[in-house]
Amino acid sequence: GPSASGAAWGDTTLIAQYGLSRFGGRSAMPATAILLEETLPTGRYDNLGDRPSNGIGGGAYATELGLNAQTYLWLANRRIFRVRLDTSLSFSRTVALQGVSVYGTGANFSGHANPGNALLIDAAGEYSATRNWVPALDVTYRYAANTALVNAAGAVTNLGAQTGFGVAPAIEYNWAANWGVLLGTRFALKGRNVIPSTTPALAINYVH
Repeated sequence: GPSASGAAWGDTTLIAQYGLSRFGGRSAMPATAILLEETLPTGRYDNLGDRPSNGIGGGAYATELGLNAQTYLWLANRRIFRVRLDTSLSFSRTVALQGVSVYGTGANFSGHANPGNALLIDAAGEYSATRNWVPALDVTYRYAANTALVNAAGAVTNLGAQTGFGVAPAIEYNWAANWGVLLGTRFALKGRNVIPSTTPALAINYVH
C-alpha cells in the first residue's frame, strides 16, 4: 500500500525509576532499579482508510513493570565493558477499533482488540574503545500473548501469540563528558507471527 502521509507523533511514554542498589566498584553487586512505565495511546492506530502506514500507535493504555541491572567490568587492557540486563512485563487495556487499524482490521470493522500481555528481555554490552568511541550491542527477546479481535456481533478472531528475537548494534561518540550522539540499527528477526524489519535510530544523549 501507499507509504505514510508524513511525520507524526506516536504513543507517549511516562517512566518512573527507583534505584535499589548502587554499583560500588569493589562489590560484586550490580546497580539495580525497578521501573514503572505507562504508555499513553497518542499515536494514530485506527480509521486509517487507504493508508495503513499512518498507523504508528498501539491504541492501548499499557502499564509496564521492569527490573534493570547493570555493572562495569575492567578488562585486561584497562578498558571498561558495561553490561546490562533489563526485563519487563507489560499489561495492556482493551482498545476500541473502527475501520482499518494497526491490528489488521478491514474498512468495515467495528469492535475492539484485547492485546496480550508481553515479556521483554534485553541483554546489552558497551565497550569503551576510547574515551570518545563506544561500540554497543543489544540482544532482545520478546513474547506477547495472543491478541483477540472482537467485532460488534461478538465474533472473536485470535491473532495468535508472538515470539521474536532482535539485535541492535550501535556506535556512540561522546565529544564531552556529558554529551554524546548514538547511531544504530535495530533488526527484528523472523519469529512466530513476527515480520522481519530494519529500523535505523539516532539519539543525542545528555547526562547531568
